[in-house]
Amino acid sequence: PLTRRNTRISRITLMIVDEKLPMFDIEELLVDVYFWFEYSSKRKNAYADFCTFTDVEYRRVLKFISVRWLGMSSCLERILKQFAALKSYFLSTPDSDRSSKVRLARLVKVFENPVTECYLLFLHSCLPSFVTFNLLLQREDPILPLIYDAMIDLIVIVLSRFLVPEVVSQFKANPTKQF
Repeated sequence: PLTRRNTRISRITLMIVDEKLPMFDIEELLVDVYFWFEYSSKRKNAYADFCTFTDVEYRRVLKFISVRWLGMSSCLERILKQFAALKSYFLSTPDSDRSSKVRLARLVKVFENPVTECYLLFLHSCLPSFVTFNLLLQREDPILPLIYDAMIDLIVIVLSRFLVPEVVSQFKANPTKQF
């Protein structure tokens, strides 16, 4: 199998996609939401009330660990399922709390942005391709003959989200040509 260091290729690619859409750091958001609720029963209870208010099933926020980024998809999916309740909760926090707590201020800023949910949905739609590629890199059997085609497929998937189909087709026909 390839080493962990070699499996970072797809993670770096995802980070590049994330950087090209400069909304916020997705890993930071996942960590912030988790730790905001993790050690506070009072916050969890208040959040449960917001879930009831927004008619969203209360579910525990999943912990994202940056070295286990394959779990990002499930953490992000949980955030998206509870987005209405989370947004309502964070936007209803008192201004005095926002100024004194850095994590809360970051979370409020993210949930205040009207494009946040769309951005999260976009990232969530991209993740399965990266997960599939990363799982290929972690296989036990020899995969060297598969890597080139798998990388081209991943690049095509990413490009198809940003470029017109003609450009993507040109790239598929000749991946070594610079565009």
